[in-house]
Amino acid sequence: NGYVLFSMDWRGMSVFDLPIIIKTLVGNPNLFHSVRDNLIQGFACKLAFQHFSQHGLFEWLRLGNRQVPTVGDDLPSVFYGISQGGILGGGYVSVAGVTGLIQRAVLGVPGTPFALVMTRSLDFVGYDHLMLLNFYNNRHVRILLSLVQMGWDSVEASGLLAEPLLEPLPRILLQAGLGDPVVPTSAAEGMARAMHGVTLPHSPRQIYGIGTGDAATDSWDGPNVTLTEL
Repeated sequence: NGYVLFSMDWRGMSVFDLPIIIKTLVGNPNLFHSVRDNLIQGFACKLAFQHFSQHGLFEWLRLGNRQVPTVGDDLPSVFYGISQGGILGGGYVSVAGVTGLIQRAVLGVPGTPFALVMTRSLDFVGYDHLMLLNFYNNRHVRILLSLVQMGWDSVEASGLLAEPLLEPLPRILLQAGLGDPVVPTSAAEGMARAMHGVTLPHSPRQIYGIGTGDAATDSWDGPNVTLTEL
């Protein structure tokens, strides 16, 4: 379809950041600010690459001995994030919207807030065992995650939950999975409400607080933020 795909490690949540994450959960929760700061650095790295991809990358890039062909200078830039990339991608595209570096985004199995996503995820079991090495029961784990969420709001879509939403967003497609055991559907619905998203006609069900918009036509691009559930 004419797309050139690039991928990056997500600084702050990559395999190289795993030791500091484990140390935060097991030994020193005060280190959480380091995790958050690394994620902010990850946002900056991605924005820098988004800019480079539109200003000079294709002059430098070669496939074999051939330069990558492009059509015009105004190339659309699309962000695609799935799972963790969909969750953190909600915060990333909200930050990037005002820059104009991203025109469209697809967030697969997204969700917000992270404290809700984590404790309802099948993948949380191992992290829960680590945290219970420092706490008496899961009530204390919940209290800690709720406190940590206040710092986490700056790097994910939960920062959009407080009205009014003034900064522009790129066109976004949210793709959620009904019955997903890793990222709960309710978290994706919360993100859609925060972004003033809508569903399309003939969706599997009616969702509280989310209206139904008209699908795209030849003369209209469709809703700015759309939630689909499969």
